[in-house]
Amino acid sequence: MTVDIFSLVKASRIFSLLEDDAIHKIIKQFDRVYLRKNKILFHQGDVADGLYVLVSGRLVSFLKTKVSPMKVLGTIEPGETVGELGAISHEPRSATVKALDDSILLKLSVSVFSELCNEYPSLILETMNTLVNRSRTLIDLFAAKESQQKKIVIFPANKHISLNEFSVQLQKMAALLPDMIWVPESSFVLDETANSAANLGKQMDDFQDDYCKTVYLLSAEETPLTKIALEKADMVYIVTESHVKPSLSQFLRDYLHEVAFIYKAKPELIILHAEENHRPRESDIWLKMASFRLHHHIRVGREADWQRLLRFLRGAAVGVVLGGGGVRSWAHLGALRALTELRVPIDIIGGVSGGSIVAGYYALHETYEDLHADLHKLSVVTHQAIKLYNLTWPVVSLFNGRAYTETQQRIFGRVKIENLWRPFFCVSSNLANATQVIHRVGTLWKKIRASTSVPGIFPPMVVRGKMHLDGGLINNLPVDVMKKMSPSVGTVIAIELVHHSNEEASYKFPPALPFWKVLLTKLRMIHKEYRFPRFTETFLHALLMGSAIKQRETAAAADVLIKPDLSTFSLLSITPAQEKELIEIGYQATIKAIKKWRRSQKKSQEGVVSFVKKQV
Repeated sequence: MTVDIFSLVKASRIFSLLEDDAIHKIIKQFDRVYLRKNKILFHQGDVADGLYVLVSGRLVSFLKTKVSPMKVLGTIEPGETVGELGAISHEPRSATVKALDDSILLKLSVSVFSELCNEYPSLILETMNTLVNRSRTLIDLFAAKESQQKKIVIFPANKHISLNEFSVQLQKMAALLPDMIWVPESSFVLDETANSAANLGKQMDDFQDDYCKTVYLLSAEETPLTKIALEKADMVYIVTESHVKPSLSQFLRDYLHEVAFIYKAKPELIILHAEENHRPRESDIWLKMASFRLHHHIRVGREADWQRLLRFLRGAAVGVVLGGGGVRSWAHLGALRALTELRVPIDIIGGVSGGSIVAGYYALHETYEDLHADLHKLSVVTHQAIKLYNLTWPVVSLFNGRAYTETQQRIFGRVKIENLWRPFFCVSSNLANATQVIHRVGTLWKKIRASTSVPGIFPPMVVRGKMHLDGGLINNLPVDVMKKMSPSVGTVIAIELVHHSNEEASYKFPPALPFWKVLLTKLRMIHKEYRFPRFTETFLHALLMGSAIKQRETAAAADVLIKPDLSTFSLLSITPAQEKELIEIGYQATIKAIKKWRRSQKKSQEGVVSFVKKQV
């Protein structure tokens, strides 16, 4: 055993420059540590107590950030060291390290390691080199755009599902795409040697091309190949069929439930549908099996669905975000019309407040053309909702919201979000903890009703016992939500309806306003010089002020930002003539923005070609 440990330590980079006598001396300073599977070696923020060398087993390191509850940094294999930064800097641990398998480690305490560094300066040099290389890896990990990842692994959900027809259809659709390589499982040479894993990993790397995405089509069984593929995968897709009983192979269940977090690729689900006339059903059963990042409904006879899936696979999917703005959301109809005419695909759509209504309708019907009549009904009831005859006892709101709610129920029916043909989300504000909630499952009308619950105007929606209000209060343009939905969303188009700019109108009235004085003033009997704003408009603008900074940040993150000037339009009430005007303004603003974006894309591509020619 001593010889094995000697060879292990000698092969470690930190100790590689030491003489054999020095290594034998250091080995005597090690303490042996046994770590059971799933046990923590140390937590992020813990006081550093030493440096470790992994003898057997496997570890994973991850950290928590403000934007991510868990960011996996990588795995530690036998012979590698861990904890160097804390041992040399005496700072708290920068990450958490956990055992993936039963593991044995050798530990050098901080004090002993410091003494050894004084005696053998090469330890400091090699430790610093190790940390520098690891830092470069981390920089690449955090800076690299995930949509540029190259290795895509596709599994069938279980052994009863074949990828043959799926693969043939997908490759047929991708025939004209030069940036994709398709690798079936039969392309690998399998062996039973001790170096099987290393050989398979090398084979995967050999299939890679710097300019292409490589798609590996594998089985759902646990093999050395599937295990290596999961470790190397940048994206993982699991394919099933709508008519089969929902089930996952044992291998995939273990992957999804026990160790999925150690891999950088969170899986997405593909559900194939033989029939186009029936809306997806019971998708929630699949989604309850695991934490899928997204799920895709694909009608096997519909080319547009395959093309949408290919855009996701290539990291070129287009996401559309519809911002909040009350009845100004008529402008979204014009924007969708322009995107359709310009043949801009909408692969995933989401919205907030009024934008969630239009986005939800589009996701439900896959068109904007029939929305006019239904949106007109909502505009009418929104205006009527604040009439005196709709007043209610002010327990949670001033108005009862009954007609508004019933109209949404009629428009969206009983459809669930997870059964829409394309991915959709909407955002509401959880009053209990003042956070945004992203709705990706559940009854469509209920989630949209939550996203449009204007405080004081409509009663809040109760979701799991908590009151939910208009999502625009926290995030009135959820571009950030769209970008986090999937790394495959390559372009985000956002339509912003509310801009916070300096108001030119001026007002005049005293700080105290008794009822009788306001009444007589409104009747123009006294104080004809007073100028009042419209209460509902002031109220809504004041509510949205809290998300103004957030909106500016998210707007800047959009790849294409469309900002029609709607400052002269109300948020709660418009005329039929203004509905048409808003549609036209949204249409023209979108046409202009998309054409400008396409020109910039073309110039960028021409610049790259010119640069390459100069290098040649």
